[in-house]
Amino acid sequence: MRKKLFVGVISLAMALPAMAEQPQDFLATFAAEARQDNPAFAGFEAGRGRRLFHAPQGGDWSCSTCHTDNPASSGQHTVTQKTIEPLAPSANPERFSNRAKV
Repeated sequence: MRKKLFVGVISLAMALPAMAEQPQDFLATFAAEARQDNPAFAGFEAGRGRRLFHAPQGGDWSCSTCHTDNPASSGQHTVTQKTIEPLAPSANPERFSNRAKV
């Protein structure tokens, strides 16, 4: 019953007119989707995300290569040299505020 109610609330929230979403809104949505795929899903693990962020992906680069180790700092794309705004919402209010960009 609680699961159906939670999924219903999330579905209703997604159907409402677009409002500025907060990072916790995305986490709640992603958690609900993960539970639908795997009822044993127990939550996100920051350590796992940290390892993924620092692990080489398809070669020598990791996410931290361009985004830096500090999510509150600006980074720089290794190839184009373009500035990458900070990932942390506390340093960049635009981050994680648009579902299409997340």
